[in-house]
Amino acid sequence: MIYPAKWFTSDIVYTVGSDVPFILEVLCNATAYSMTGSQIDIIINDNNGVIQTLSTAGGSPLITIANSELTISSTAFTNKGKYKFYMRQTVGTTIIPIMKGNWIISAA
Repeated sequence: MIYPAKWFTSDIVYTVGSDVPFILEVLCNATAYSMTGSQIDIIINDNNGVIQTLSTAGGSPLITIANSELTISSTAFTNKGKYKFYMRQTVGTTIIPIMKGNWIISAA
């Protein structure tokens, strides 16, 4: 298994009112990194702590995986503002950090 030496840092910016899902492709050394069969969680925080967790787990997940692409449903972007997030992959009992940054949701 490949582990990142440190978190990849980037911002996710989304405009409320766009019915387009957010698609993110994960690469490792410029090669598509398949996440099929694993669980992906995105934990969103404000200054007071965790406000929302998005996951591929559960009956109606807000994140879906297709090989190296994550699709985040547009319904996941509800509270306008600027937050911090981190994304992790779980394979069995192993948790792998993927990325972190600002989660910015703006008005149309």
